Amino acid sequence: MSLRKLPAVFARGGTSKALLFHRRDLPANRDEWAPIFLAAMGSPDPNGRQLDGMGGGTSSLSKVCVVGPPTRDDADVDYTFAQVGVDRATVDYGANCGNMSAAIGPFAVDERLVEVARDGDVIVRIHNTNTGKLIHSSFQVEGGKARVDGPLRIDGVAGSGAPIRLEFRDLAGRGLGGFFQQDARCRSSIARGLARSARALWMQATLASSWTQRRSASTVQHPRAN
Repeated sequence: MSLRKLPAVFARGGTSKALLFHRRDLPANRDEWAPIFLAAMGSPDPNGRQLDGMGGGTSSLSKVCVVGPPTRDDADVDYTFAQVGVDRATVDYGANCGNMSAAIGPFAVDERLVEVARDGDVIVRIHNTNTGKLIHSSFQVEGGKARVDGPLRIDGVAGSGAPIRLEFRDLAGRGLGGFFQQDARCRSSIARGLARSARALWMQATLASSWTQRRSASTVQHPRAN
């Protein structure tokens, strides 16, 4: 099999890193993206190191972002996030990545997807296609490029950089039809034959999560666990 070359940018956003592709450089059919992303990351790798690709052997370093022209009037760019499995051949579009969202605005400016009239503070309006939500990214531009150097430090990252402010607009999840869904019955089977049942509060703000009080949870022993 011959090698296939595609232009991409390798960038950090928050405490994650990803390959960023232009939408125009990928196949029109999104079903054809997965083999490209898996090969680029070096997945699946049973050793969990992704030495044959750009991945870093952990979920926070095995990500892909696709950026292109907007499909809605209140956005400057469309952005699709893909979480690539490390030891499995999986590509998941089910949620957004807040960390990598920070890289999309600067990428859009540097790659001339968004034109800026002058240096200084700018806002790039990002439509995240995974969630259908808008993100406003605010940062500074110098010499027509996103500023890199700056005083901002975050835990987990050595050094400092220019600040990027993200405003997640109308972030209530579409999967729940709102921000909260109360009194949902949560049941799941877990390892070692245990089954748990509890009253839960579901919340979706980019990622869906469930919350329950410890005292409300009940645990029963599965018969086959013995």
